[in-house]
Amino acid sequence: MCIKFCYALQQSSFTCVQIATYHLCSTLAKYKIPPIHFKSDHSCNSCCRVSQRVKQTSKMPVDYSGTWDMVSNVNFDGYMISLGIDFATRKVASLLKPQKVITQDGDSFTIKTFTTFKNYECSFKTGEEFVEVTKGMDNRSCQTVVNWKDDKLVCVQRGVKKNRGWAHWIEGDELHLELTCEDQVCKQIYKRTL
Repeated sequence: MCIKFCYALQQSSFTCVQIATYHLCSTLAKYKIPPIHFKSDHSCNSCCRVSQRVKQTSKMPVDYSGTWDMVSNVNFDGYMISLGIDFATRKVASLLKPQKVITQDGDSFTIKTFTTFKNYECSFKTGEEFVEVTKGMDNRSCQTVVNWKDDKLVCVQRGVKKNRGWAHWIEGDELHLELTCEDQVCKQIYKRTL
């Protein structure tokens, strides 16, 4: 019975994107029928077992939309020094507690950063390169592209400074931001407020 059921599922039109779980059936392997992708959980006591979760090839991204307030800021001064920001501006900036308002529509984003000193807005679509002027920091022009890496947003900013970019990801109700420039890494954490 299991062989007939598994073979019927194998002949169905399920695609890898529709699959939630990958099942391995030792009986099927004995008959040289390749492993099968199933739409829903399937198991039988005699010959099937769940072996691993299949990663979907295409999935809806994490929803970053919301208002986020900074709660932690590690090595921001080192990051600003690597950007060549002057001493007075660094001292003022290190006292600020930015708020980020992120609007997401699928792969299109607008990230607004608000402080009492400067505000900055950046709009982009993942996978599409654009010219960014980093008005919120050092006012340089960069060729910027943001891509998905699993559930992370990873940005590469090509310009005067080497190894420049950032990565955003969400853990629970925290938004993590890792800023890099040359050999400096700044780690910030934001809490969702709305």
